[in-house]
Amino acid sequence: MRGAVATWLLVLGCAAPRPLFEPMRAAPCGQLEPKDPAFQWICLTSGEWLKGTVHRMRDEVLHFDSDELGDLEIDWGDVAQVWSQRQDVFVLDDNQQITGRAAVTPRQLVVEGEAGRTIHSRDRLVAIVPGTTSELDFWELEATVGATFNWGNVDQTSMSARSEVVREDGSTRLLLSYNGDLTRANSQDLQNRHVAIQRFDIYVGRDLYIRPLGMTFEHDRLANIQLRFVPGAVVGYDITRRPHLEWDVEAGAGYQYLRNLSVQAGEQQARHDAGAQIATRVEIDITSDLELELAWSSLLVFTNVRETRHHAVVEISIDLGDPFEVALVLDYIRQENPIADANGVVPNKDDLQLIVGLSLDPE
Repeated sequence: MRGAVATWLLVLGCAAPRPLFEPMRAAPCGQLEPKDPAFQWICLTSGEWLKGTVHRMRDEVLHFDSDELGDLEIDWGDVAQVWSQRQDVFVLDDNQQITGRAAVTPRQLVVEGEAGRTIHSRDRLVAIVPGTTSELDFWELEATVGATFNWGNVDQTSMSARSEVVREDGSTRLLLSYNGDLTRANSQDLQNRHVAIQRFDIYVGRDLYIRPLGMTFEHDRLANIQLRFVPGAVVGYDITRRPHLEWDVEAGAGYQYLRNLSVQAGEQQARHDAGAQIATRVEIDITSDLELELAWSSLLVFTNVRETRHHAVVEISIDLGDPFEVALVLDYIRQENPIADANGVVPNKDDLQLIVGLSLDPE
């Protein structure tokens, strides 16, 4: 009889499903099993537990909406554990995507999906993407506007607008941006420049991405540019991605179509060239309310080196409280060989602009 009871107990023990969220005894989180499945839970290396919602994890940064502390950006190295009953997508370093509820421990990623339970090394985890979320959660918007109006001795209007829309998931990143500046005094243009940029990046590794097609459209009346169109493809690398520091570099090739508003007799109004594209960008969170961004890009035209062009941006953002910021932008353009217009006026090689405006940056 005792043998039969022991046999049944053994059978029942083997048949019972293994719990996904086994209590962890390892420091620093101690022995704890989160109770409320309505929330996702993270344990920091300090031993503190937070409940809330994981927005995403990418580039070694966890974006987490804490139930008590609001939106947080946490260095992935400071996260000891993640517990989630939600169906999320987990992207590995070979671009394999696994969907299911999961537990991330200091050493492992355990996912319970339709194919059953799979266990992977935590080091292979590249990104976490919400599997049951609104499409809007993948998008971010930032916009800056500024305007000045004068009447009397001088009738002058100055307007500037900068906007950036980003969609990012576990394996791709789309950027759409527009910069526009218009200044008119006594019905004369003092500034009339518009730039639109499209970039689509595909991550092929933890830090490596390719941009199969990026495009820039530019109109600058004072620089005698009716249309400057630059499509190109680049390879990029994220040197570092931390909550307080981001730095990436890019290199590739591109084509340039440049059409001037007017030219002198005998000059070509439209030209076609090819060149190399290089760029770098650094973003630093100096404090929780102060952010600095530095960017530099160059198109090195090898079919006509005089068409080489450089562009630098320095931007300081001061947080005024969600969702508003004050933005100070220093924009510098260097055109090695500006083309004279029909009247013989040659635009300056260097163009420097300072923009101060109110920025909308909803999280």
